[in-house]
Amino acid sequence: MDISPVTASQVNTAYNSHPYAIPQAGMQQAQVSAQVAGKRIAEGEITPKSVVELNTSIYSFKANAMVMKSMDEMQGTLLNVLA
Repeated sequence: MDISPVTASQVNTAYNSHPYAIPQAGMQQAQVSAQVAGKRIAEGEITPKSVVELNTSIYSFKANAMVMKSMDEMQGTLLNVLA
């Protein structure tokens, strides 16, 4: 399964629909990538490429989750300032 990168147009469309859509899409893409790499490893294809892809997917998921958390915190701070 080939996972294509997200284009700038897709990012703009996602952000305009909902700001949380971008990190959410990143988390979903990381999950798919982790599943593909994990499946290859489980089937015995224990190569450096597979292991690196799995680890990259894990860090990508965590990074996008941290972006969502930061967005929540910034939104809460903005609401406190406006209150």
